[in-house]
Amino acid sequence: MSCAAGLNSRVYELAIIGIDHFVFRRGQRYGTIVCDLERRRPVTLLPDREQATSQAWLANHPSIVTVARARGMARRSPRPGLMPHRWPTAGI
Repeated sequence: MSCAAGLNSRVYELAIIGIDHFVFRRGQRYGTIVCDLERRRPVTLLPDREQATSQAWLANHPSIVTVARARGMARRSPRPGLMPHRWPTAGI
């Protein structure tokens, strides 16, 4: 079962998303939140903040053309079209 079960049942293609880190349990377990920036809704919670996990998720969603990410995240982009943003995606 996905850790994002029931977060957002969507029937549309994602095009513009935001990615940011969040904490499941302070100081012990961190994850990654993915939000649909067009609809201002969370899409999924990834179980960690590893680049490989984000790359695998992005590979399964080829319709995504733009990814906004927090400035503190890794400088290496998993896919073309990534850009830093000036606002936290978790606050959407």
